[in-house]
Amino acid sequence: MSRLGRVAALGAVIAAVTLVALVLVGGGSGGYEVTAKFINAGQIVKGNPVQTGGTAIGTVKD
Repeated sequence: MSRLGRVAALGAVIAAVTLVALVLVGGGSGGYEVTAKFINAGQIVKGNPVQTGGTAIGTVKD
């Protein structure tokens, strides 16, 4: 196999491994759910926005 062929094959392997890693690690919409329990949650209402650092990251579910 020529040097160019080896470089092309290596590039294809690297691209395939990268694609598989992206799919397995979280290439989809994904996300995760956080559950918290409060002693007094009177001001938390279902549907309210949840923010971190001033950025909206979700809503209150229950």
